[in-house]
Amino acid sequence: MAGPYLEQSEYLKYVGNLATPTLAQLTVAEMLAKGGYERHLRQARNQYRQAVDRMTAAIGAYFPPGTRVTQPEGGFVIWVELPQTVDATALSRRALQQGISIAPGPMFSATQKYRSFIRLNCAVDWDERVNQALVKLGQMVGGQ
Repeated sequence: MAGPYLEQSEYLKYVGNLATPTLAQLTVAEMLAKGGYERHLRQARNQYRQAVDRMTAAIGAYFPPGTRVTQPEGGFVIWVELPQTVDATALSRRALQQGISIAPGPMFSATQKYRSFIRLNCAVDWDERVNQALVKLGQMVGGQ
């Protein structure tokens, strides 16, 4: 892609990768030595737990009876088991038309399992827009 600048591009790439940036290494080393990394992990775990709890509560409030949600021990994604009559792939298409992005379960299975499951990312900045997206999604699930 560099065309006539190939040699110069290769040289700049070589020079840029010659050594690891010292300042970045020193910063990470200090963070590790002073406990900053552990503090960061505690904060991240707490924020993710709160995000998962908030989304789980919203699903409980807005989705139809029979909907089940995983309780992950870590991370920020949840699996939502919808009523068996719901096709997650079709729901995903309909939701996307409303500007709502979800991951249908079958995309995580080579054998097309999890037809009535969706995976949701809880690591989002919670606001009224996210809340309303869950309200709409719950209505779509209930209306199937």
